[in-house]
Amino acid sequence: MDQSQEGIPVVMETTRKRILSFLQDNPATIRDVSKKFHISEREALYHLEHLASGRNARYGLEILPARCRNCGFVFRKRRKVRCPSRCPVCRSEQIVRPEYRIR
Repeated sequence: MDQSQEGIPVVMETTRKRILSFLQDNPATIRDVSKKFHISEREALYHLEHLASGRNARYGLEILPARCRNCGFVFRKRRKVRCPSRCPVCRSEQIVRPEYRIR
C-alpha cells in the first residue's frame, strides 16, 4: 500500500485488474495490452489466460478471432488465448492477431 502526499493510504490496483478494466472499455490485442501497461507480451498473455479460466471465467473474456491475411480464413472455433502460428488452409504465417475484450 502506497501513501499519498496527505498521508492517506492509497490502494494500488493489480496489473490484472487494470487489464480487466481496460478491456471492458475497448477490444485490444496482446501487443496493445503489453504496451499500455509496460509489460512483456508473455506476461500479458499469462494475465489473459488467467482471466479466461476457472473462477475468473465470470468476467467473460471474449476472443475476437484471428484471421489469415493471405486467404482470409477466420479462426472461429479456436478457444486458445494465444495467436495461431500459421493458417491451416494456405500455410501462410501472415496472421492478424486476435483481439480480446470483456463482455
